[in-house]
Amino acid sequence: MKRTRHNRFERIGVGVIVHLTGFLLILLAVQTEQANASRIDTFSELIRPNVVKIKAQFSDYSEERGFGFVMLEKDNTLYIVTAAHVINSETSGPATDIKISLYNIRGSQPAAVIHRHDRYDIALLKIKKPLSYTWASGDLSKGVSRNDRVWFIGRNWAWDNITEDFAGQVSSVSGIDIEADMSGVTGGSSGGPLMTSGGIAGMIIKDSGHRIVAVKIGLIQQLIVDDWLKLKQVKDPDVFPYVAIGALGGSSFSITTQEPEELSIPVSYGAYLELAMSPKYSLRVSREETRIKREDTWPFTGESIAFRNRFDMTAVTLHIYNESPIFNRYFLPSQYFLLGYGWGEIKPELNVNESQWIELRDVPEFQDSYSDSYHSFSIGIGGESAHANTMHIGFEAGVTYTTTKYLDIDLGDPYEKAKDDDWLLFLRINVGYAFKKQEPSIKLLR
Repeated sequence: MKRTRHNRFERIGVGVIVHLTGFLLILLAVQTEQANASRIDTFSELIRPNVVKIKAQFSDYSEERGFGFVMLEKDNTLYIVTAAHVINSETSGPATDIKISLYNIRGSQPAAVIHRHDRYDIALLKIKKPLSYTWASGDLSKGVSRNDRVWFIGRNWAWDNITEDFAGQVSSVSGIDIEADMSGVTGGSSGGPLMTSGGIAGMIIKDSGHRIVAVKIGLIQQLIVDDWLKLKQVKDPDVFPYVAIGALGGSSFSITTQEPEELSIPVSYGAYLELAMSPKYSLRVSREETRIKREDTWPFTGESIAFRNRFDMTAVTLHIYNESPIFNRYFLPSQYFLLGYGWGEIKPELNVNESQWIELRDVPEFQDSYSDSYHSFSIGIGGESAHANTMHIGFEAGVTYTTTKYLDIDLGDPYEKAKDDDWLLFLRINVGYAFKKQEPSIKLLR
């Protein structure tokens, strides 16, 4: 009886484990599906401005409507890929007039046909880029497999995103085509981007019933970039490396030093030389000067006395750019993390009755009062108008650890140093000009 009871408990335990394991697997699958849906919804919001509406009119006054998406930008010209049958009818021939409507841009733009490949059903159009229009370089899917979930943008002649409720599933993948089963398909979606959780996978060329056929994005990219536009040598949409020069200014606020209220707000200014090695890294060398001043009336003589510390520093800063298009869309266009090291000298100066400033190291009794060197280490974040544009306008913020002990000034004992090193919060703006090998840069969907 004891053995039987023991076996019964074992069976119950095994059953509980099996059911619990099954429940955990189901929960994991649901969470994974929700994460994928959230990823594609976020990515779709990013890519939506890339998608354009196309209306083609033919010589017999018939019309064809479809979609397309921006593939690259060069010389303020947008190059748009679409399905060839949208602008070339089997019965009416090539379109006589093609109009492009851009997301959140009023009116339409006339388009010109650059190339067309009827066998693959791919066409390339171009339009002049409006000043107020921006698009994201986005992500291209590295590959697509059978049973992958797919979405698309462009439905009912609007920028409708097919969300989780209308998501499809890849049924087959051939050499150049992707076929997917999808509910909610309507006519007129040809030319729109087909997407997976990994990015844009292809371009829709057939949209009938509950079935979609798309051309793989790899073929489209190769045809446009390598064959039609001869951009095979372009390794990156921007031109790297390049050198930039500029000016910077800002302020620092001590976290640890109890500064008197009479201290002036420290102001930093200087110049920099920057080498941008790639879209991900740049190295900046800067020369900066910071001044902290305190002034008062000398109680014994009534004279106006001012004392200031001048900090001269050379700094080397590494910028590590965050290439996430989603982050860069909602924050600064080119966002980066920064790591910096600096070294410099402290130069105390005295001014009596608003006369000329005297450097105290020239006064014998003050020569040994100050340490004349210090080091600093910085970490922070920054962003600029665009990493590879000719003009750079940027902003930085972070924290600095410095070995200087002279951020506090006591007029009663002005050469007294603090006990500890200091921590600072810094804010900085910079304006620069980039010298590049080639203009303009090419922005490429990749």
